[in-house]
Amino acid sequence: MTTPRSAALAAILCLAAGPGFAATCHMTVQGVPVIDDQTCTVAGRGRDVRVAVGAEDAIRISRSFMSGRFLVRGARDGRLRRIEVSYGQVVTSSDSDDKTCYFNQKATLCVDR
Repeated sequence: MTTPRSAALAAILCLAAGPGFAATCHMTVQGVPVIDDQTCTVAGRGRDVRVAVGAEDAIRISRSFMSGRFLVRGARDGRLRRIEVSYGQVVTSSDSDDKTCYFNQKATLCVDR
């Protein structure tokens, strides 16, 4: 038989691991727009958030550190390559329930529900 405490814990774990929500993402790196009004999916909460943009690109905020994994086409040979970028420590700003931004001196990522 499930106790109220274990039922509550199971409910919290299901909510935290549940499917992400659809949003619109904007990202600039050193003032240059990288992601502009693109549909994205946000999963996770609190200090561990994953933002998926398209089929291949992903941005992760883990314990206030932001990193990205992108699929880019090489300038010389045109081949697709996966690159990983670390943006360092970010500050989270949430002015409203509908918008959350993660920013530092290098990059800014804003997620609009």
